[in-house]
Amino acid sequence: MSKTINELKQHIRAGRGLIPAHTVISEGTLVNVMTSEVYPADVAIYEGTIVCVGDVSDYIDLETKIIDASGMYIVPGLIDGHIHSECT
Repeated sequence: MSKTINELKQHIRAGRGLIPAHTVISEGTLVNVMTSEVYPADVAIYEGTIVCVGDVSDYIDLETKIIDASGMYIVPGLIDGHIHSECT
């Protein structure tokens, strides 16, 4: 899955909160597979890519779809929890 330069620029802008996320999952409990932690967090998503985890208030506008995950767990799918992040 390759992206054009313009698509990459848009994802970077979305990651910096300069353009709004398309979807926000709010009020959920995040299962962090890298650190084995479980904690409350919101997730901002732009074009299918996670652009922010935590306080996502700067990523929301009137067009952003909000999914209420109260009482639910947010777990990344298809991610290998055993990686060596220092060399990837």
